[in-house]
Amino acid sequence: MSKFKEEFPAVPLDSPLGSVKEDVMDKDKPDPIELVPLDPEAAVVEEHPRLSTPRIVALAAGMMMTFFVGSASTASVILLIPSMARDLRETELQTQWISSAYTLAFACGLLFAGRLADIFGRRRLYMFGVTIYTIFSIITGSVKNRIAMCVTRAISGLGMSIALPAGFGIVGTNIKHEPARTIVFATFGLGNPIGAASGSLLGGGMASIGAGAWQYLFYLLAGIVTLLGVASYFIIPPDRPNPTADRRIDWLGGALVTAGVFLFTFSLTESGHAVNSWRTPYVPALLATSIVLLVLFVLWSRYLENHTDRPPVMKMSLFSRRHGLVSIICITSTCQSTAVSSWVYTTTIFYQKYKGQSPFQNSISILTTTIMGVVAALGVMLLAPRVHARILLPSTAVLTASTMIAYANWPEGLTFWALEFPSQILTPWGIDFTFGLGNIMMSNLINQNEQSVGGALFQTSAQVGLALGICLASLINSQVEEQTGNVLKGCRAGFWFGSAMGISVVIIGAIGFRKVKLAKDVGKLP
Repeated sequence: MSKFKEEFPAVPLDSPLGSVKEDVMDKDKPDPIELVPLDPEAAVVEEHPRLSTPRIVALAAGMMMTFFVGSASTASVILLIPSMARDLRETELQTQWISSAYTLAFACGLLFAGRLADIFGRRRLYMFGVTIYTIFSIITGSVKNRIAMCVTRAISGLGMSIALPAGFGIVGTNIKHEPARTIVFATFGLGNPIGAASGSLLGGGMASIGAGAWQYLFYLLAGIVTLLGVASYFIIPPDRPNPTADRRIDWLGGALVTAGVFLFTFSLTESGHAVNSWRTPYVPALLATSIVLLVLFVLWSRYLENHTDRPPVMKMSLFSRRHGLVSIICITSTCQSTAVSSWVYTTTIFYQKYKGQSPFQNSISILTTTIMGVVAALGVMLLAPRVHARILLPSTAVLTASTMIAYANWPEGLTFWALEFPSQILTPWGIDFTFGLGNIMMSNLINQNEQSVGGALFQTSAQVGLALGICLASLINSQVEEQTGNVLKGCRAGFWFGSAMGISVVIIGAIGFRKVKLAKDVGKLP
């Protein structure tokens, strides 16, 4: 023992040589101090036992159905507007707000609801959201007053805005092993095209049945969500609260972002409803107010994050992580949503106003796109775990942009099968891969205690894009039509706008994701 002490003498604690532990450490390894997370809450990882395969499948199906209902709720009601207007003895422009109220409330409630889910439990908030949706969908089908229906539809939208971010967080925190995690997040994308297709058929079908048939749509949606809620009660694992989490709520930030997003989407929506569009004084005033509120939200959140110990609704540093990839994901989501929603709006004018089709015939004319949306979503599940995101996202965005270029150059009198049908086969690939890959990357770029907020941010960016697409396409379409007196020229201008937005996704995706390999590995980037 004495010989050992001579060869390896003890080093005093205050020695300038440091401790023996420091000397024998591998100098190539980083200093352990640097591995401590900057966010104290992120240091405590929510431990969830690994779920069985049947439960993962059931959970994926349940979350996909949540997206299905959200999409079907929008698509079906749009086609019922003429029928509801006749029964309610209101104008179609006034009745339009029954649809818009849901969309506005859904968009404005996402971010704050996501933060509440991260604080109080995602399962709890999910069940609360689907319950609210169910109750007020039943009430919507029971009343025959436009204003009352606008209110109940708005509350239904709030219920869905509570459920969706919570669902995103439930998957993000409970399924961490691959390839199950990637496949489940890709499964989310199936809900939107299936919901849109089913909603369009249901809405168009009920509109053709007769007076009052539209009421049964809301009962049907409520029934689907009731079954979903009951199944989710048994499928979703219980919340495992973080004992060190800061449960203080940023009420001011929540009010600013909710009001800001609401006024922003409201002004864009109202620009298409108001008689004088953007020349109506309150429309640009509300838009300016919304921008001021959102800027104040950003400044307030930065102040809380950098100068206090209070948690904001959403940390602004989120946007700059991993070379700003969160920002790039949100921008591509917004641009792609703008492109596709402008295409949907312009095809509505093209088929109904130019070709003289009924709303139901219109839904059949674009059915190819919704069916291919399911195929594209399945493609995300198959390709996302195997092919680099930097290849998938720009290449599929090219397909969507090419659809709009084809429609913009449609030769008068050409048959549906010659151009419209093959073009619609290409339409959904860009948006399905943008959303599918975006879900996967967003979940892997954010901390465990931010999963629902991250999902809400991604959904909000998409909702803003949807509102922008309809607003700008309607503005461009109407302006060109007024100047030329030609409906088709207005449609061509709308399609060219959509193609420009689609091409922007190609460029942003190619540059922004140039370092990203598989979407699931995005969190490993230096």
